[in-house]
Amino acid sequence: MSYLGNIGYWIKYWAAINKNKELLIFKDKRITYSAMNEKVNRIANALREKLGIRKGDRIVNLLSNRVEFLEILLACSKIGALIVPMNIRLVEREVEYIVGDASPKVIFTEDTLISKLQAVIDNKAVEHVINVDTDIYENLARTSSIKEPENQAVWEDEFGILYTSGTTGLPKGAVLTQENIKASTHNLIASRGYQGKDRLGVVLPLCFTGTIVNIIPLIHVGGTLVLDTGFDPERYLKMIEKEKLTILMGVPTVFKFLYDHPLFDSTDFSSIRDGNVGGAPMPKPLILAYQEKGIALSGCYGLTEGSGINMVLYPEHIDRFAALQPAMWNEIRVVNDQGDDVGPGEVGELIIKGATVFKGYWNNTEATAETIKNGWLYTGDIAEVDEEGFVFIVDRKKDMIVTGGLNVYGSEVENILYAHPSVREGAVIGVPHAVWGEAVVVAVVPKPGHIIDEKEMIKFFRERLADYKCPKAVIGVEKLPLSTSGKVLKKQLREQFQSVFLNQAIK
Repeated sequence: MSYLGNIGYWIKYWAAINKNKELLIFKDKRITYSAMNEKVNRIANALREKLGIRKGDRIVNLLSNRVEFLEILLACSKIGALIVPMNIRLVEREVEYIVGDASPKVIFTEDTLISKLQAVIDNKAVEHVINVDTDIYENLARTSSIKEPENQAVWEDEFGILYTSGTTGLPKGAVLTQENIKASTHNLIASRGYQGKDRLGVVLPLCFTGTIVNIIPLIHVGGTLVLDTGFDPERYLKMIEKEKLTILMGVPTVFKFLYDHPLFDSTDFSSIRDGNVGGAPMPKPLILAYQEKGIALSGCYGLTEGSGINMVLYPEHIDRFAALQPAMWNEIRVVNDQGDDVGPGEVGELIIKGATVFKGYWNNTEATAETIKNGWLYTGDIAEVDEEGFVFIVDRKKDMIVTGGLNVYGSEVENILYAHPSVREGAVIGVPHAVWGEAVVVAVVPKPGHIIDEKEMIKFFRERLADYKCPKAVIGVEKLPLSTSGKVLKKQLREQFQSVFLNQAIK
């Protein structure tokens, strides 16, 4: 049969064309396309023949940045199993919810993370929990065939479920197809000019949509990934020189930390040809600072429901800074509340249509219907289009906070807030922060006779939420600003507390 119909085919192709080309560099390992394809096939065949996995079954990756994460993701892509990447910073209750919603047959994890699965293991909610730090994983691979697995996935098949927090406060699983990932891949290659000679540094978590949709295009063109266990400014700067990276990738916080590091001025950036920024707008002074080093930073816009890459800034328009243009495989419109296109200088909601639009939310037809209308994905982001067709994101219709490139929805944090015994009313907002872009701040009206202990309150959140979702400040207030309909006016709160964290100069 033909193997042209899935993401995994791309490593098979390059393994045949240039088997000794390095696909992945991680610590002391330098893994070729040929070696990776053989290992991926072994894992794929083990999943099918030893664990009974079939098309449509879900596989959870609760793994840190390591080789096994990529092996499992690519194996799933070949056989049509849905990969479910899980953020390792989630706490046990969050992990338990996602496992209950996705109903996976297999969970891959590691020594340092298995404690987060204790409730799942105790309840026998999953058939197989495999710790890749034990012999089980390698034994599965070693005793399985290196041949291409049969009955491989095609482009119409589902690729994975990527969970993103929703306005209800509970995570929603966005179902992406192989076709979605292929379209997003082509969007990035067309705008960034990825080539086989490119070398991409990967320091953000592999579970992020933005990371996945950046590494797969490099595999598509036969490039090389240089993976780190996480982001450390000094290690990243040294990686640039040692491995002669050609592409930098990160959220604005990554580029800010690199710029602030003492090694920045002495680092040889001559190999870098491109800097790809996502997750949040890049401050103009920081863009100019990198331009002085000969590095052109430009952003892209995308959401998980849009497969990660929906608008880009092409190199010839680098001087436009915050401006964006539609990516190749999707259309965009900016519409008012009546669904009519707005004119130049007017604002409206950004909507997207095309091959990048996700299939829908897993087990949530109601939320899907609210998000996809007549084939258009309603992003919830407020944008403006100028007379030349450039798009500017100006606000967020949904109360989403972007901190360090990670999305936090206020309603999810508020669900925890209202569980605290001292809270009468409260609201969660994002306020400007010089390092993180935005910081989560909680305004609280205490119950009569109660006081707000900020340290105790933050500890309360940290026991129940991933750390990046937790507030960096908790502020007691006498009352919350309300509209005539009784809704909290979060814009007024943001204006009131926007100087909680003093803005810092870049240097």
